[in-house]
Amino acid sequence: MKNYMHIQRCEYSQASLRSLNTALLELQNFYNAHFNNLNMRCISGEITQQEFFDEQSKLASMMNQIRELETEVARFNESQGVKRGQLTDPERSQIYHYYKTGNYTQNQLSQMFGVSQAAISGVLKKFE
Repeated sequence: MKNYMHIQRCEYSQASLRSLNTALLELQNFYNAHFNNLNMRCISGEITQQEFFDEQSKLASMMNQIRELETEVARFNESQGVKRGQLTDPERSQIYHYYKTGNYTQNQLSQMFGVSQAAISGVLKKFE
């Protein structure tokens, strides 16, 4: 029973880390797009510099919170001796679909799923 609980904890931990990595990457993409949009609106006079800085501060705060959570999960995994196992079939499918959207590079996907870029490349080749 104890071994089962450890395995469940490890699986939960890996899923949490992938979710956090995905959220961080999506937030970074949103941050970049939103920052550029805010910058253009500030330059054009649509919003004040203060409004620009307030929005930028909110986005930066959210990114910092996600990074802190990501660090905590990674630290937990390390303390529990959790290592990244093989990608599951659903994960391979997710990788393919994420990549095909054009919103993610192989390097970004490797960060999200905790595997090498070569592993991502191998997954994508199997779908072609």
